[in-house]
Amino acid sequence: LSNETKGQFKYDISVSVLEVYNEHIRDLLAAPPQTGKTIKKLEIKQVAEGLHHVPGLVETQVQSMSEVWEVLQTGSSARDVGSTNANEHSSRSH
Repeated sequence: LSNETKGQFKYDISVSVLEVYNEHIRDLLAAPPQTGKTIKKLEIKQVAEGLHHVPGLVETQVQSMSEVWEVLQTGSSARDVGSTNANEHSSRSH
C-alpha cells in the first residue's frame, strides 16, 4: 500500500517484537541489560477500544517487507527457549 500511494501519502512504519511468558513481557529487540542494571518492566496499556500499546518497546523503522522480516528474525533469535521439567522436548515459548 505504501508503494502504491507513494506520491500521495508518506508512511512511517516501525516494528516491535515482544515475548510474553508467565505474565512477563520481554522486548526482543532491546540490547541486553548492563551488569548490575535491572530490566525495565513493560506493561500492556489499552489506549482505545480494542487498541493496545506497550510503552518503552524498541521500535525499528522499516522501509520494505524484507526489512520487516529481518527485524522479526532478529527478535525470534532473542526468544527465551529452553526445556521444561515436564517435557524435555518442549520449549518454554510456543
